[in-house]
Amino acid sequence: MSGRIRDEDVAYVRTNSSIDEVVGEYVQLRNAGGGQKKGLCPFHDEKSPSFHVTPGKGYFHCFGCQVGGDVIAFIMKIDHLSFTETIEKLAERIGYQLRYDESKSSNPAPKGQRSRLVAANMAAALFYREQLRTPQAAIGRDFLKGRGFDADSAAHFGVGYAPDEWDALYKHLRGLGFKDEELNLAGLTKEQVVETIVAYEPVWAIGTGKTATPEDAQEVCSAIRNELTKLANEEIAANARILYGGSVKSANIVDIMRQPDVDGALVGGASLEPEEFARICKFHRVL
Repeated sequence: MSGRIRDEDVAYVRTNSSIDEVVGEYVQLRNAGGGQKKGLCPFHDEKSPSFHVTPGKGYFHCFGCQVGGDVIAFIMKIDHLSFTETIEKLAERIGYQLRYDESKSSNPAPKGQRSRLVAANMAAALFYREQLRTPQAAIGRDFLKGRGFDADSAAHFGVGYAPDEWDALYKHLRGLGFKDEELNLAGLTKEQVVETIVAYEPVWAIGTGKTATPEDAQEVCSAIRNELTKLANEEIAANARILYGGSVKSANIVDIMRQPDVDGALVGGASLEPEEFARICKFHRVL
């Protein structure tokens, strides 16, 4: 289905998808007192239940692996779905007909509107380039300098710096007079942060055939999610999809995907071999 799901429909699906019922389809829950339920965490191996669900707040949290979020975050994580796919699945589950805003679809924008979208993206690029000159960006400038990038090189390649505020760009563009509808079409609104996808690959794994251990992949992906929590909030961090890349093969995909903070894989050379790639794609049959 083309178009963006209406915000009110997303809110309706979230509110009417009872988190204990949804989680209960994957995890055997039992009452834990205090309005909570608990069970064995589906995202890491454990013998004693540390996975808690609080129906009254619509929230889940594992005290073992620190994964948490709402019902949308749970389905995205356990079924490896995008935000849109998750809303569609939950809507089908409760028998709700979603509505899509065609004005926010992937169809080409009208000519006048297109110029505004280009202007918004240019303003965003300029904003980040200007941030590189701020005192806060000293760490970024030192990083570039250590790799032979001077100010002229940074300007030539359009290198910028993202300030330590997850909605700084949104506030800046709204201050310039851009409307939410324009920023949404340009992919620059704060609401779209929930659909963030981060791909991580160790430099030493690129083209070497070497692979990080599943534990190494989990350690870095967990650190990325924790950083997203600091930059944005826990809900956005839980909804973000974090992919591991680096010599992913059918022989290691299962162990990699068992890690609680690894939501998917970035497949390189193995994707050029149809049979091997097919085996990688079928990893869920083993999990």
